[in-house]
Amino acid sequence: MKSKHKDSKGDRKGEEAFNDDLKLTRDLNSHSRLPRRIVPARQQEMEERESELTRMVCQKLIDIEIELSGEVIATSNHLDRLKSFRKVVSQALKDLPKKTKS
Repeated sequence: MKSKHKDSKGDRKGEEAFNDDLKLTRDLNSHSRLPRRIVPARQQEMEERESELTRMVCQKLIDIEIELSGEVIATSNHLDRLKSFRKVVSQALKDLPKKTKS
């Protein structure tokens, strides 16, 4: 015969259990965090690395911008050639003798 009284998470509402677990996790995390003191040499190293990463990202963005501007110029030139071709074709169609109705 099964006991009607159980004291497990499975019997509680899911949301209630989730909230309790979340609160417990937050409590545990807040106690495990100790304030860290950053050594000045380490701080300088971190700042230099950050500066280097910033420079690398900026350089990559500049490279991408240059590449894209080249693509824009190539596309613009291609469109100009297409417009010229369209004008030539349009003029050639106008110059064709028109069919007369019989």
